[in-house]
Amino acid sequence: MADRRADREGSKPVKRANGRYQCAIQVNGTRRYFTGATASIAREKMRAWLRSPEAADPTKLDGHTCVSDLLDSYVKRIAESRADKTYRSYESVVRHHIKPRIGLLHPAKVTPKHISAMLDDMRTSPIAIKGKPKHGRAKRLIGVRTRELAYIIVGAAFKISSPGLLSGVEKPKYKSEEMRPWKGDEAARFLACVDRVGDANRALYRVALRTGARKGELLALRVNDFDAKACSIRITKSYNEKLREDGPTKTPSSRRSIALSSETVAAIKKHILATGVRSDDRLFPIHDVRQLTKEMQRAMRSAGVPVIRFHDLRHTFATLALAARVPFKVVSEMLGHKSVKLTLDTYAHTLPGMHESAVEALEAAF
Repeated sequence: MADRRADREGSKPVKRANGRYQCAIQVNGTRRYFTGATASIAREKMRAWLRSPEAADPTKLDGHTCVSDLLDSYVKRIAESRADKTYRSYESVVRHHIKPRIGLLHPAKVTPKHISAMLDDMRTSPIAIKGKPKHGRAKRLIGVRTRELAYIIVGAAFKISSPGLLSGVEKPKYKSEEMRPWKGDEAARFLACVDRVGDANRALYRVALRTGARKGELLALRVNDFDAKACSIRITKSYNEKLREDGPTKTPSSRRSIALSSETVAAIKKHILATGVRSDDRLFPIHDVRQLTKEMQRAMRSAGVPVIRFHDLRHTFATLALAARVPFKVVSEMLGHKSVKLTLDTYAHTLPGMHESAVEALEAAF
């Protein structure tokens, strides 16, 4: 008895009584037949069908399936492989922007024109600003970052069924905000100012500038994550501003221990005594992150330094450490980067003397 053919393994064309050739294939429990005047025609029909969206995505065999179902499957599939914040961004874009525009279409009928029209509509459609009254409230356009994410999501969701769907569709290009790290004297002036006025967040600013930890990582720190004897802090979680609760770190490599200087250890000890936080309490009990931003900006103006984002404190740490010739590998580990390549790609351009130093080193070598 011949072995049963595996799923998607087509049979050889067989000549029927009527003189035509027929071959068959089974996909997900459904057997399909293809006929032709010659064996090669029947075989090519089968191969063409295997390349079609209907064959690539078995959910499309259901006549009631629409793009919304395909997107739901995609979002569910990535739930465990993406950081919580990233996952929620994807889910939000799918729910608010993609589904309302192409959700009712049949997946097999979606064309590049549909995707281009969707992105154009997103570019020109205003949305209400949160927190404003419903009537007569201010409007803003959907940002390029959201449109770029919609493009990425559609491409990933249709990757198997329609790999060429985005061909000819112009990708919205989001230009991330340029990093604005402080110079060494600016960072020193800022810390001196907040220490002098007794700013309640001075310990937080100091730890950020001395460790390069992300804002969410710092806000998730507990008192017992600080080891005064070992002069280190342990990063195991990240605070989610939207959910107002702790979640996983950005990547597994973000879970790390960071060494502290004796000066930073002393500042944290002083902060613990002043705030009275204990054991499993948050080391930096910030409840309103937006208020923290406002307070930090006021402190920057008082110190007479450029007003930058909190995340730029991380960039300041990295650029100053690299300028002090701390090895890229060490800086990468302290930042919790996935690889040294990411550190190089992010910060190498901030060290304009690197090329000159390399040339001089080579010149001295031979």
